Amino acid sequence: MPIGLAYLPEQLWLPQQLQHTARAASAHVRQAARGAGLTFAQVAVMATLWRQPDGIPVGAVCENLGLSSATVSPVLRRLHERGLVHREPSAFDARGLIVSPTDAAEPLREVVETALAATERADGLTADERDELLARLEQVCERLRSSILLEGWLPDPPRRRWPSAGFDVDVTSGGDAAAGS
Repeated sequence: MPIGLAYLPEQLWLPQQLQHTARAASAHVRQAARGAGLTFAQVAVMATLWRQPDGIPVGAVCENLGLSSATVSPVLRRLHERGLVHREPSAFDARGLIVSPTDAAEPLREVVETALAATERADGLTADERDELLARLEQVCERLRSSILLEGWLPDPPRRRWPSAGFDVDVTSGGDAAAGS
C-alpha cells in the first residue's frame, strides 16, 4: 500500500499518487527555476515556445500543455508584459494569436533547461524507465478517456490542426506541436 493512502479506497490510490507526484515534480521545477523568476506554468509555456521559436498559435500552446485558453492566456499576458513573449495576430485565423519567445527570454532559457534537467535527475528514473512510465501513463489515460467517452460523460477530445501555418497539433495523439508542411 502506498504511504499515506491507508484510509483511501484502493480505487483512489492511483489518482491520488499521480496528484502527489505531479505536485512534487511541479514544486521541484519551481524551486530549481527560481533564478528565472518564472512560475511553473510560465516555465511550461516558455519551454513550449522555445521548441517553436518562429511562433505557434495560442491554441496549440493550450493543447500542447493540456490547458484551457482561460488558463494559458493570463500566463502569456504576464510573459508579454515582462518582454519575454511576442504576440502577433495570426494570418490564418482572424481571432487567433501567434506567440514566440523574444530575444529577452533567451538568458532565461539556460536557467529553465538546467532546472528541467535537475528535476529529471532528481526523479531517480533512467531514460528507459521514464519512457516506460510515460508509455504506461499514456495507456491508462487513453483507456480512461475511452471509458468516459463510451459512457457519454464527456464530448470527444478536441482535435485541432494548423497545417497551413506549419503546425500539426492533435491532442488525442499526445498534443505535440511539430512543424509540419
